Amino acid sequence: MKNLQIGLDDKVVSFLDHIASDQHKTRSAVIRDAIYHWIKQSAAERFESDWIAALKSDTTEYSDDTELWMAAEAWDEE
Repeated sequence: MKNLQIGLDDKVVSFLDHIASDQHKTRSAVIRDAIYHWIKQSAAERFESDWIAALKSDTTEYSDDTELWMAAEAWDEE
């Protein structure tokens, strides 16, 4: 684990201390949790954005929802 030094304004530190106290955690633990959740959320948003872009760029025409589902589904024929 690496140690990082960051600067935070007094209001943020006060809010951070309040959260840490409520959750019985250290400041560092709260910040680690927050960063972890932010990274997970960012990855999910990036995946969703890429997926939507791929769907928008697909110009294949389908006659109904069944054909669309069959085209999107990865079927293992083994």
